[in-house]
Amino acid sequence: MSTSSADRTVGTPDVVTTERISAALDEIERAAREIAEDSGERLKKLSLLAECVAPSDPGRAAALWDESEQAALSLADEGARATCLAGIARSACRHDAERAERIALQMLAFGWTGPSGYTGLLATFAGQPDGVARAARIVAGIADSAAREEILQDAMHDPQGFGVREVLVDFMPPGEARTQWLRQIAEAKLWSSPQPLATLLSRPGIATDPAGRLHDLGMIAFGMADRRDPELSQALELLDQAIDAVGDADARSAALDEPVFRLAGVAPEAAARLLPHLRDPHSICAVSQVLAETLAPLDPDRAEQIALGIDYDAAQRDYALAELAGGLACFDPDRAEMIVARIADPEMRIDGVVRVATALVGIDPDRAQRLVAGIDDVAVRDDALSGLLWRCARQDLKRGLQIAESISDPEKTDFALEDVASYLAETDAAAAEQVIAMLSKPERADWARCLCVDDLALTDPSAAERFAAAVSDPAIRAEAWLRLVRVWLEERGRATA
Repeated sequence: MSTSSADRTVGTPDVVTTERISAALDEIERAAREIAEDSGERLKKLSLLAECVAPSDPGRAAALWDESEQAALSLADEGARATCLAGIARSACRHDAERAERIALQMLAFGWTGPSGYTGLLATFAGQPDGVARAARIVAGIADSAAREEILQDAMHDPQGFGVREVLVDFMPPGEARTQWLRQIAEAKLWSSPQPLATLLSRPGIATDPAGRLHDLGMIAFGMADRRDPELSQALELLDQAIDAVGDADARSAALDEPVFRLAGVAPEAAARLLPHLRDPHSICAVSQVLAETLAPLDPDRAEQIALGIDYDAAQRDYALAELAGGLACFDPDRAEMIVARIADPEMRIDGVVRVATALVGIDPDRAQRLVAGIDDVAVRDDALSGLLWRCARQDLKRGLQIAESISDPEKTDFALEDVASYLAETDAAAAEQVIAMLSKPERADWARCLCVDDLALTDPSAAERFAAAVSDPAIRAEAWLRLVRVWLEERGRATA
C-alpha cells in the first residue's frame, strides 16, 4: 500500500488521507489475525484496533471488542485472562464506557484485584464528565480495603490520573495515605499555578504557622524558578524573612527539606545559599548531589566543594563527584578526570569515567574512546561503548559503526544500533535501513523498524508505511501500524480542534 518517497513527484505533499488511514487500519487487522488465536497479544492488538476505529466505525469497533472479550474469557490461564480483559476495558473506556465498566465489574466478581487491571481505567473515567460515577462503582466493588487503596494509589500515579487526583482522592478511605495525597494536591497548586506572587500568598490553603509558611514559600519559589517567573527574586526575599521567623533549627530544616531539593535542579545558586539551613544528613546528601551537577558549569569550585563536603555517606559523596565530573567534562575535561580520580569506590570511579566519556564523545571522540578502553570489566565497557556508539553516530555514522565493532556483546550492539537507526530515519531513511540490516536478530530489526515508524509518521508518511510493511513478525508489525495510525489520528484531531 505504500507509495515510496522516491516514487512521489518532487514537491508533491505526502498527504495522509482518510483512505490511507483506512488502509492502515486494515493492515493492523491483517497482522493481528496472523498472530496465534490463543495469544493474548492477538487480543490486545484487536482491542487497540477497535479503539482506533471506534470514532469512525462504531459497529466494527463493537464487533472487534465482542470478539476479543469472548476470546479472553476462553483463555485457560487466569492471569492471561485478567490481563486481556483489563486491556479490552482500557481500550473501550473512551468510546464504550458501558462495556468498560461492565468488564471491570466482571473482573472484580472473579476476584481479580491486581492494580494493573484498574489504574488506567479509573484515571480515564475520573477525567470524563459522566465517568466519575462509573469510577465510584468500580472502587465500591473492591471489597478488600488494602487492594482498594493500592489501586487508587497506582491510579493517581498514572500519567492520566495525575490530572484528576482531586477526583480520585475522594474515593480513598480516611487515613495517612489520603491525608498525604490531599497535602500534595494542595501543595502542587502553590508551585504549579502561574499566578502573581500576591495571589499565591493569599490562597486559602497557604499555611499560617511560621514553619508551614516557610515550606509553602519555598515551594512557591521553586515553581517560580521552574517557570522563570520575574517575581522570583521577591519570593526569595520573602523566603529569607520566613527563615528568620522560625527560631527552631530542626523545624526550619524540616520545612526547607523539599523546597531546597527542588530548587537545586532549577535555581542552584539559591539552593546552595539555603543548604546550610538543612540539618538532616539524608537531605543534605540529596541536595548536594543535585548541586554538584547543576553548579558544575556555573561555579565548578563551589560544586566540587559541595560534593567533597558530603561527609555523612561516602557512597553519596562518590556519586556526587561522578555527577560533577560528568557535568564538567565538556568545559574542563582535565579537571573532570582529576575529580574522577578522587572517587574512592572502584565501581563508582568507573561510573565517573563513563559519565566523562559520554559527555566528551561529541567534542573529543578519541579521548572518550581512550577513557572507555581503560575499563577492565568487559560488561561495563560494553555498556559504555554502547552509549558512545549512539551519541557518536549522530554526528559521524562511520565512526559510530566502528565503535559498534568493538562491542563484544551483540545484544548491546543491537540496542545501540536500534537507537541510531531511529535517529537517522527522520533525515536519511536509506541510512536507517542500512543500520537495521546490521542487527543480529530479525526481532531486533523489526523493533528498530517500529521505532523508525514513530519518527517518520508525520515527516515522511510514505517511508513510515514502508518501514511498517517491512516488519516480519506479525505482532510487531501490528504494533508498528498501530503506532502510525495513532499519530495520524492524533494529528487529525489537533487539526480539526
